Amino acid sequence: MSLTDRAIEHIRELILSGQSPPGSRLPSEPGLAAQLGTSRNLMREAVKALVIARVLEIRRGAGTYVTSLEPGMLLEGIGSVVELLQGDTLLEMIEARRLFEPVATGLAATRILPEA
Repeated sequence: MSLTDRAIEHIRELILSGQSPPGSRLPSEPGLAAQLGTSRNLMREAVKALVIARVLEIRRGAGTYVTSLEPGMLLEGIGSVVELLQGDTLLEMIEARRLFEPVATGLAATRILPEA
């Protein structure tokens, strides 16, 4: 797992654990970097990837926020990534899916209803 992937995973865990639920403000990039023991540049790269995936949004002067995580909005993010892929190789598709599937799985797990 790359360092950027570890940073993405750290943010994902903050969201899934409820520490940073939808609509909440994330700690600053330097704060997140300190939590993970990594550089601010690496954390910025992870945040940018999650912004492209529409998991996070940056509000100028206000910070970085977890989006509503609505399925339609997340699917738009997937579409954006797929459009960026010039060569339709399996490896590129797997890399794109790595960004979205953990968040989507976690979100689905929080919405499981008991069987009637």
